[in-house]
Amino acid sequence: MARPIAPRIELTHKVRPILEAWAKGTHTALHLKQRATIILRAAEGTTNQAIAAETGWSRTMVKRWRNRWAQAAPEIAAQEVLKPWTLQRQVAAALQDAPRPGKPCRFRDCGADFAPPSGAVLNRGRLKAALNPLLAQSHD
Repeated sequence: MARPIAPRIELTHKVRPILEAWAKGTHTALHLKQRATIILRAAEGTTNQAIAAETGWSRTMVKRWRNRWAQAAPEIAAQEVLKPWTLQRQVAAALQDAPRPGKPCRFRDCGADFAPPSGAVLNRGRLKAALNPLLAQSHD
């Protein structure tokens, strides 16, 4: 059975510099840098497998971001014409993670409820720092 053909990626003269800046940026978030690199290499006509081999990322990751960009490209093109001042925001939105499924987590301790702000990601250090005030109240 033949493999499905990856969507063709075409970048406009306004979108390409945004992605190039993110791909080369030293202060760019790593996930944004990786995704911009994938889109730029895909726009050059490189296959998913070749991009994965060159970068060391999985072919699944390359395929996912190529497909997400292909889905978002018409909306980005429309915004480029209608609202060019929002172009960078639209490109960034296309390269963000999809919302996680399920109910947001809640932490219950000492009779107090703590729910992280919507969209926040808590690692162990941040979680501990967030819960310390609640724990201190319970020991008083």
